[in-house]
Amino acid sequence: MGSGWTGIGESLGGGTRGQMVSAEYSQIDPFHNQLRRWASPNSAAEALYRVHCGGPEIERMVVAARDHVRNTNWIDTVTIFEEALKDAVSRRAPTPTAPIAANEEAAAAE
Repeated sequence: MGSGWTGIGESLGGGTRGQMVSAEYSQIDPFHNQLRRWASPNSAAEALYRVHCGGPEIERMVVAARDHVRNTNWIDTVTIFEEALKDAVSRRAPTPTAPIAANEEAAAAE
């Protein structure tokens, strides 16, 4: 069960590997650079009820989800994540020394 945004919908296969919850409404965030979506309580309750009740639809989703996990190359996933993380760290500007730490270093040198 999950939302249809921020990659969750893709993870759920657009509804083939899990129950999708729709947005009740959306808004621009305070910084005006993202769209924030708020899940519909009714949609979430209906999806949860369908999962609770089970049945052929849920069984198909479980099988599809298991197949997806079994067929995913997790080594590639880890390698891609590691490369992205190393790239992000290499681009990061050095953290400035805090004034208190600089004072402690100076005092230690005396």
